[in-house]
Amino acid sequence: MKCKYCLQDTNVVKIGKLSYEQYYKCRNCNKHFTYTILDQIDPQEIQRLLNNGVHRYAIAREYGCTHNAINSYIKKHHLIESTIERVTFKS
Repeated sequence: MKCKYCLQDTNVVKIGKLSYEQYYKCRNCNKHFTYTILDQIDPQEIQRLLNNGVHRYAIAREYGCTHNAINSYIKKHHLIESTIERVTFKS
């Protein structure tokens, strides 16, 4: 397992659980962190789904997390949601 901060494979140890999530500590940089489902997903995969018009709620169902978690992920990774052009009809 890699540290989220220094990206080193070694010296990451379990240090307990907090609200059903395993906590880890990196002995290289002395940072504490948890891993979530979204930490294992490539941002390009989420961007591809957004470009294909998949709604954020559907992405959340796909990965088993909340839509708020997906919104935070999109904001954190500076992903761009495809825009839908508004069509106006002339009367």
